[in-house]
Amino acid sequence: MIIPLTDIVSEIARSEDRTALLFGSGRSLSYAELDEQTRHFANRLGLGKKRLVAIAAEASEHAIVAYLAALRAGHAVAMLPSCDERPWDDFLCAFQPDFIFRPADGRWCLIEEVRSGDSPAIHPDLTLLLMTSGSSGTAKAVRLSYTNLDANSRSMAAYLELASTDRAALVLPLHYSYGLSVLNSHLIAGGSIFFPGTSVMDGDFARIIDENGCTNLSGVPYSYELLERSNFRAAEIKALRVMTVAGGKLNADLIRLFRDHMRTTGGRFFVMYGQTEATARIAFVPPESLSDEEERIGIAIPGGNLTLVDDEGKSIAQSGIAGDLIYRGPNVMMGYGMRRSDLARGAEIEALNTGDMAVQEEQGFFRIVGRKSRFAKIAGHRIGFDMMEQALLREGIAAAVIGDDAGLQAYVIDANSVKRARRILAEASHLPANLISAAARDSFPRLASGKTTPASSRTRRKGGRNPAWCRAMCWMPMPVYSSPRRQSQGYLRLTRWRFTPFSAVGHGARTPLCRCS
Repeated sequence: MIIPLTDIVSEIARSEDRTALLFGSGRSLSYAELDEQTRHFANRLGLGKKRLVAIAAEASEHAIVAYLAALRAGHAVAMLPSCDERPWDDFLCAFQPDFIFRPADGRWCLIEEVRSGDSPAIHPDLTLLLMTSGSSGTAKAVRLSYTNLDANSRSMAAYLELASTDRAALVLPLHYSYGLSVLNSHLIAGGSIFFPGTSVMDGDFARIIDENGCTNLSGVPYSYELLERSNFRAAEIKALRVMTVAGGKLNADLIRLFRDHMRTTGGRFFVMYGQTEATARIAFVPPESLSDEEERIGIAIPGGNLTLVDDEGKSIAQSGIAGDLIYRGPNVMMGYGMRRSDLARGAEIEALNTGDMAVQEEQGFFRIVGRKSRFAKIAGHRIGFDMMEQALLREGIAAAVIGDDAGLQAYVIDANSVKRARRILAEASHLPANLISAAARDSFPRLASGKTTPASSRTRRKGGRNPAWCRAMCWMPMPVYSSPRRQSQGYLRLTRWRFTPFSAVGHGARTPLCRCS
């Protein structure tokens, strides 16, 4: 029998007074305190009809308590970036949450919508919404069930061999599937999570996680770039036994450095692969098998299965032949959602086409050769943009490469490398020079999760809002108004909302959640 995540909190709270959460401020919560707070908050949300709760995913006890409480109460939860109004704007307009829990003027506030009719239905299996972006740049939600969440958490805890003595140093955002999976997997194992409240670039970061007894540290490739710049490997962190990287391709040199460092200290370094659509994790490379093959993603996680298919959907059994990478497992999402009505739909996907092209090596490990959407047929040649970027990187040129049937375009950071980049691309792609262009740009944008989006030239979508809904959401209950006009409009709009201060911290003025006016 599967014990729900929140019931595990209760079980541990009943058996022993173990620490669950720690913060850089010195604040900590035991499992007993976490159990009590989540029960209290769950009662405030109500235990009846399933509702949608939008939470500002800050690394704070308030956000974590609200998240676990919503799970305990059987509601669906959306974890959103706390410091960026843009995703909130899009989410509120599209999904019309029943509850909003986020800080305003330094205080956490719970806001409930009071609807004149019945709330739009939510499928009983829906548990978690995590935002992602479609190929058009349009925001959409990945719909995840409790089975998805539980399977992913238990699988991670199994292959990382997590135990109640483990303590994660969590520096990844909780609205990011990787960061949330670290929290869930350590709670499933009965371990603890430390939120340092400081950047990995902080000169005291290594000392802080050492003094707080952290055994595990997870990051995206950019995290490891910063750790290397800060001379992290020179620090002595006595308890550190596991480091993991996911969320993109880590430079081969850094893989070797951190692999060898962890082997020297008696620890393990995991290179992992996953997608939000699989509740975070799909594959990992066993540390003892970690070689210099930087594109290797390893084997499927426990409970999952990886296969390759050709353009006709037929299975590829022969090693070394590239095909579409397909993942199956209990952590595969229910499907996508782009509006509130989509939340009533059940599971629609059994097999996840990752969108990546891969080969299976003779040893059984899978290796990514490129993103399917990152290929183009140019002058009769099938060109992989990722492979072109790697060819440039091997020559010391950081670049983003895109293209279509008209040719290749490269963007480099160093303007002095433009001509050399064109020459290297011509050699690597076997294309004529007139089909290759290169230009300089200042930097490559980076997502809130730390992932890079080097080739992104898309602008934020326009339109697609429901103006009436936006206007109704714009002004929440506000004890303080900025102008007579807004006071009047805000007063009229209060009739649709019930404002509930969070008892632990009181309440304060609300700020606009939507920027449509």
